[in-house]
Amino acid sequence: YFVTSCAGGLVKVWAVHHDSNMKYGKQDFALLHTFTGHTKAVTALQLHPLNGLAVSVSLDGTLRVLNLEALEEIYALQIMQPLIAMKCTMIGEHSLCIGATLDGTIRVWSINNFLGFYGVCRATCDTSTCVYDPEDTQKMTSVVTAGEEVRIFNENGRLLSNLIPGKLDGDRVDLSYSMSHDLLFILHFSRKVTKTKQKVMVVSVFDSRITPSKAICFFHDPAGIAENDVSTTMGIINLNPVEVEEHQAAKVQAQRKAATKDVKFKSASATTSMINSSPVKSLLGFGFREGEEGIGDKTMVFGTKGGTIVFVRIGPKPKLILSYKDAHEGAVKKLCFCEANGRLVSFGYDIEGNTNMKVWDVPEMRLIFMVPLRKEPTVIEFSPTLPILALGYEDGQIQLIEIVGRQPKEIVNPHSLEQHIDKVVGLTFCDDLKAYCSSCVDGELKVWDLGNRLLDRVILNKVPKVCFFNGSKGDVIVGQGNYLLKVAKDTWLPPGGIAALEKANQRLAVMKLQARFRGSSIRRFLGTGVQSN
Repeated sequence: YFVTSCAGGLVKVWAVHHDSNMKYGKQDFALLHTFTGHTKAVTALQLHPLNGLAVSVSLDGTLRVLNLEALEEIYALQIMQPLIAMKCTMIGEHSLCIGATLDGTIRVWSINNFLGFYGVCRATCDTSTCVYDPEDTQKMTSVVTAGEEVRIFNENGRLLSNLIPGKLDGDRVDLSYSMSHDLLFILHFSRKVTKTKQKVMVVSVFDSRITPSKAICFFHDPAGIAENDVSTTMGIINLNPVEVEEHQAAKVQAQRKAATKDVKFKSASATTSMINSSPVKSLLGFGFREGEEGIGDKTMVFGTKGGTIVFVRIGPKPKLILSYKDAHEGAVKKLCFCEANGRLVSFGYDIEGNTNMKVWDVPEMRLIFMVPLRKEPTVIEFSPTLPILALGYEDGQIQLIEIVGRQPKEIVNPHSLEQHIDKVVGLTFCDDLKAYCSSCVDGELKVWDLGNRLLDRVILNKVPKVCFFNGSKGDVIVGQGNYLLKVAKDTWLPPGGIAALEKANQRLAVMKLQARFRGSSIRRFLGTGVQSN
């Protein structure tokens, strides 16, 4: 599209339809939308460095920011002086607008501060996935889906890359992102069907170093799953596949020593030869880009409808390295990897359709413990660096579970009246500020500390399906239709900041100890000689 303006104050957005079959490259123009905010002549109009935005200034003394994809006006700034010139530029992560007025003054505005938004999308924001740099937790990448579009942002809200609609062959099921290699993995079903009229599972790999993202390769059914047991979830975990292969090889060697020459021995021998046929050098030699090494420090993990968890070595030619059957009796609905202690957490159906949470040691796939859930959670989120898991439910309840030791520990919320009253649709953690955020279908956004104490409540106009922190900055990014709005940290953080939160938590802990002491048998034994504050 392209944008035009006129002396009457109108700004028009046009679509260009190019027909290659016509001679001389004839083009057809179609009017998409007309912005009527300006009351006097538009003196300057420019596309903003952020994709999908335009900035216009007028003699009426206003600066307006336009969303060309949603065809809506985002913000209007009253300058109170007729503007005759304007220029938009990016200096580092700061988006600036430089304008000149009739009185000879040159003014500079920060567009980021005026807008307070993170980015714009072509459709309603649906889901978000956040990936943190393990070496520097202040760096993070957020992947937001909006219909068929996928957008990738950094911690400052800068658009790194996007996947435009129509580039994916089939319906998207799940996605994962490798921040260290700038690769986007999308699990989807191909539109092509087999002879048995079953859809084919495909994983497509996209290069996110360029905009829009470019498909590098794709592979059909990398986990070797039967067509009637297609995968339901996928993840990229920080687990070296060499460790998995070595563990499997040692396990098979032990089976060979104890087995006799029967069918079991032959199958074990075949498995051993398959593992030993791919040395470590070949693992590091595979790369998705020319002149680049492969992803040798990560493993792709799948969960199936039959309850199987499958580990696959990542590469242009992926390889099945471990298939653990009957991890759940029913479908595996969600897989999470706890970076804090290196444990795999799976959610799936078991006896009588009940949802259970299981925690595994990897690569041994040894079950540590199982937690029966009262009902199926609507949203699941892990803390980036802490062994804490948050679960949201249909009735608005939130459950915090600490995965430490050999038994889970639930962080009880004593403030039951402060819980949501409807379906929880979003959860996110900010470990640096020791807080987490939840969103509900009634448009309510709540920020809590890790002790389940409510810090702030924000009422939004639309359902915030997307909700995440922009890393250690502490700002909450929420989806409002096509927009990603930013709720600044100063909005919900107490005046004293982190120190005030820590002091309040210490005071609360002391009060709990004092309450226990007042009712204890020790105090009654000591008698009146003991005084407590």
